[in-house]
Amino acid sequence: MLANELLSKYDKIEKQQNIPLSQLNNKEKEVLALFQNQDILQQYKIDHSETYGNRRKVYNNFKKRYNNKYLTHVKEQLKTSLKHTLF
Repeated sequence: MLANELLSKYDKIEKQQNIPLSQLNNKEKEVLALFQNQDILQQYKIDHSETYGNRRKVYNNFKKRYNNKYLTHVKEQLKTSLKHTLF
């Protein structure tokens, strides 16, 4: 019960991205830099509204692609640690 609650809370928190830059192409690196700075992103959204949507799609795609593998590994480690600690 306690372990399930801990895993539920872990699923709800926002995790820091772990994206290997060496595996990104130039466009993806540019998009990553843009979306990591919120002040620049807001101004870009105003100045370049026609391309903002396309860049947002690129950002969301590689964010999902790289984070799913890493976060799955971390969650499995957390489950294993909980089993050894609680049982």
